[in-house]
Amino acid sequence: MSTGTGEVDASGDEEAMRSRGSSLMSDALREGLLGAVIEGSPYSGGGARAGGVGGDDDAQRRLGGIRSSVYTLVSTMMGGGVLSLPYAMQEAGLLLGPLLLFVICLASRLSLWLVLTAGCSLRAASYEEMVALTLGRRWAVVVTVILLLLLWFVIVAYSILLGDLLGPVLAYGARAAGVAVSDAAVGSHGFVSLRTGAMLVGHAAVLPVTTRGSLSAMRSTTAISLGSTLLLALLISARSVAAMVARGSALRAGASAAAVLAPSGQPVLGALTSTSIISVSFLCHFNVLPVSEELARPSKQRFRKVVDRATAVAGVLYLCVGVLGCLQFTDGAGGVHGNILTNYDTDDALINVGRLGLSLTVSIGIALMVHPLRSAARRLLNSVRELKATPADARAPGPAGTAAAPSGMPREVLEALAIQSSGMLAAILIPEITVVWSFMGSTVCMLVGYVLPAACYLALRRWGSSAHRRYWRGAWALAVAGSALTVVCTASTLTQYSNSL
Repeated sequence: MSTGTGEVDASGDEEAMRSRGSSLMSDALREGLLGAVIEGSPYSGGGARAGGVGGDDDAQRRLGGIRSSVYTLVSTMMGGGVLSLPYAMQEAGLLLGPLLLFVICLASRLSLWLVLTAGCSLRAASYEEMVALTLGRRWAVVVTVILLLLLWFVIVAYSILLGDLLGPVLAYGARAAGVAVSDAAVGSHGFVSLRTGAMLVGHAAVLPVTTRGSLSAMRSTTAISLGSTLLLALLISARSVAAMVARGSALRAGASAAAVLAPSGQPVLGALTSTSIISVSFLCHFNVLPVSEELARPSKQRFRKVVDRATAVAGVLYLCVGVLGCLQFTDGAGGVHGNILTNYDTDDALINVGRLGLSLTVSIGIALMVHPLRSAARRLLNSVRELKATPADARAPGPAGTAAAPSGMPREVLEALAIQSSGMLAAILIPEITVVWSFMGSTVCMLVGYVLPAACYLALRRWGSSAHRRYWRGAWALAVAGSALTVVCTASTLTQYSNSL
């Protein structure tokens, strides 16, 4: 294939990757690896997809268009992390911050394309399956552990956001009813506080859903979640522009251009913190292969359009919110909070509408995280048993197949309570949402978003003879830079967090 058309690999390399992928799948099926690692994998049921799905079944399955696929990926990327982007811009400065966002956007675009290339070459249905086929089932177990941590971090972050978002709304309603609530009470932390009460309200609201065995009742919530996030992003941008027009300057009173453009505090730590927070905002790698499975008339050009448009839409929106929010509140002395909504007055009616909408989104997000976290924990236990067992035992249906409890059993309730309670406890103890985003971005996001996609692509590339050098070098750059940033950003986050205690 001509590289001028935007294809990733030459024909010889594509055939080599597919040949290697078929060999890896045959080995995995023969050794019974996939059934041990991927619960519900199409390969574990007899290899129905090993030769590809075709005919009417494929046509019925592939009903998604480019727009709907872009919408799905953007919905996955966008969430509560957008509220910390102005803080990330302040930490890096408005010279380096947008540049970091642009570089991370391009790196995420490349890594998503590497996932698509490796996954489609292997005909893998999921991220975990791709890792199992390329790097082995032990690495697939590592991915399951990373997924567990990722989901739990999100629950902790969303719990903090519930306190920050719903607390002012409850205070606003109490004041409207004639009950005096001070701003100090709204911002107070601790086990007995309005913030903790707001967390309890949000968690209790979704408890009937998290204790169920399925998420069928939550299928139509994606549009609500994305709509709430977009509305709040537009409100922040509009308020910022209005504030700049009212004061006749892009800078807040008392702020200098040098203070806004330069990193705040310690420049190196600020840049590393910004990198971690921005990396979280582009994470959607677990969804890219399922989305590609539903894309009608699949081709590399159409896959490329989906990835390019999704990352471009998210990048432009993040740039607007990050820069405008930073300009509105930064004053050269750490004026932008980790959650920019806490910069606004608690009696701001319009912002409170946005807070309430995003509180609903965050509550839904918690429910959507609990179920896959529970499934991942069961998968991990099954995988550990299989790794300890002999090959014959791994192929035999043993007790591991009974790990999932029937819907409605007390076990479901206990698991949901344990997951939500641990998330709330961590949220109460952690002072700032940026601590979670920074640690999550510097660890699991770097591994899932950059290191593992590059490693999977390079594992397939080793058996090719004419790979496109640009992508081969890009994969190596992602692997090396991602590994280095994992260590450096994690050390930076731990240093900052220990100093705040």
